Amino acid sequence: MASSRFIAVLVAGIVFHGVLSVAAEQLTAPQQSPAQASVSPPGPTDPKELETFLDGVIGVEMEDLHIPGAVLVAVKDGQVMVRKGYGYANAEDRTPVRPDTTLFLIASVSKLFNATAVMQLVEQGKLKLDVDVNTYLTAFKVPDTYGQPITLTNLLTHTAGFDDRSIGMNVASKDKVLPLGVYLAMRLPRRVMPPGDFISYSNHGVALSGYVVEVVSGEPFARYVDEHIFKPLGMAHSSFDMPDAWLLDKAVGYIYKDTLRREPMGYEQVYPAGSMVSTADDIARFMIAHLEHGRYGEAQILAPQTVEEMHKIHFTHDPRLNGGIAIGFFETVRHGQTILEHGGDLPGFASHLVLFPGLRFGYFISCNADNAKLRETVSRAILDRYFPKTADETAPAPPADFNDRAAKYVGFYRFNRYARYSIEKLSSLLSQAKVSCDGTGYLILSVPGGEPRKTVEIGPDLFMNTERGTREAYRTDASGSVTQLVTVDGAFDKLPWYETAPAQCGYLALLMFVFLATAIGWPIAVVTRPWRRPTRPHSGVLASLARFAAWLVVAADAGLIIFLIYTLLNVQASEFINGVPQRMVNALYVPLVTTPGAVVIFLLCCVAWRKKWWGFFSRVHYTLVALACVGFVPFLWYWNLLGFNY
Repeated sequence: MASSRFIAVLVAGIVFHGVLSVAAEQLTAPQQSPAQASVSPPGPTDPKELETFLDGVIGVEMEDLHIPGAVLVAVKDGQVMVRKGYGYANAEDRTPVRPDTTLFLIASVSKLFNATAVMQLVEQGKLKLDVDVNTYLTAFKVPDTYGQPITLTNLLTHTAGFDDRSIGMNVASKDKVLPLGVYLAMRLPRRVMPPGDFISYSNHGVALSGYVVEVVSGEPFARYVDEHIFKPLGMAHSSFDMPDAWLLDKAVGYIYKDTLRREPMGYEQVYPAGSMVSTADDIARFMIAHLEHGRYGEAQILAPQTVEEMHKIHFTHDPRLNGGIAIGFFETVRHGQTILEHGGDLPGFASHLVLFPGLRFGYFISCNADNAKLRETVSRAILDRYFPKTADETAPAPPADFNDRAAKYVGFYRFNRYARYSIEKLSSLLSQAKVSCDGTGYLILSVPGGEPRKTVEIGPDLFMNTERGTREAYRTDASGSVTQLVTVDGAFDKLPWYETAPAQCGYLALLMFVFLATAIGWPIAVVTRPWRRPTRPHSGVLASLARFAAWLVVAADAGLIIFLIYTLLNVQASEFINGVPQRMVNALYVPLVTTPGAVVIFLLCCVAWRKKWWGFFSRVHYTLVALACVGFVPFLWYWNLLGFNY
């Protein structure tokens, strides 16, 4: 859910969610062979050895990534194997991280507690997973956009089809947090896809399921979770509504950009989706409960059959991926092991909870830096060290004829989690994935900010990552043309040429060239006019006003483009997740002036040709300027920059 830049959050990670942990890399592996089954189960068995191994991995990564503090806890067979704090909860005061008392914002890992609360009410017969969610809503209703109802299963598997929204999802102070139902009634995103078609990660969708818990239980969400999950498990240092007295124990969130900087603390409006604070010791109790069929000690928070229902896959894009999404958890099979997991990101924090139900093993890692690479490195290190790869995760040689068929897959793809109806859409321009063919039978998937991934065809429209052994698939329409690239936890829409980043950026660059040439060239021409030999008589006051009006419009549009590019690349994410900064609001007034100005300039261009103002080439130049001003309008409209769309 966060990044150091506006684009990274609004797209929310796009590069992959801001929010999900392993995105397109968390794909599949086959079952064990009889020979493997006779061998002792894989996984760590010696707590001291595991601790020593993790110390080496985490210590090196924290230093390389400039992460001030982290915490890790691992559990197995109902017991804690390793619990350890690393570095500092407060870098300035050098306060050490303690697994029993240091509070971390666990971000989207919070969703697992929300899902557990829903399943408790399902178990009690108060909720049903596959009933229209409007059945439970009284203050407002989800619009019937597609004639298909949205269910709790849709909400908890991110298949409800909501548009994305990040701006204003947080507020700067606790007193500005609205009641959950009030906020959702005002800010629930539009439905943009039929339910049950694709995973499109939605914080608002999960928050809506949390609101259903409120309505049905008659308790505020934070109090419900406290009474029915935290207290039974003895999680005394966990909360969705952190008391002010706990601030002294909360780790400070940081971002590293040339130097370590504090991230301002925010409060989530969609708090069931990501506002929980907790300690490593408390999270261990929750993991044990899920690994031990709903039980921790004497507490039984879910019946075994409910846990089984919650942990099984409820949606997958393609059964050949051998992975999908359960209730709350993302499920994959890798290195022969079924894995349940969820990652989480907020400005200043990154977390990851991973369970191996078949081995009764799990671990949780969190750090107080806006960097997901630590958790990704730790997860890969554990998987590679303790769980041998299976044969089916070894990529084969490419088919001999693949180069002849590769063109159908090549192109640009946009992650389907993006804002279609707000200014946030602009961030998706810089986060498109590119699929290309290297000419040797492999596809190369490149995502901004990530390492290129080489994939090889292993079945009809099915591909394997040659390094990790993970899978992804392509969907096609009736004509055989590719429409989507799908992974275990997300989908990418293949774009027509005019929506691709090169086409859009090229068009914008052309407009910018005309704008800058005019904005700079015309003042120079005016200043040097007295020293130049006149070529024709002056064309009159109206002609001068026409040229001056065009100069004002192009100068304003050029300034707007520069401002937008700077904002995308340099503004901190927390500025936008807490609301639109005033300078951005002010910038949105510019198109409201330049758009009608473009129409006026175009009309004056017609007059210029009729009355033969200036010379022929000057009229041609003015025409190009007029066309550029008018041509900027559809760009502004497409990217939701006409008006105040946020």
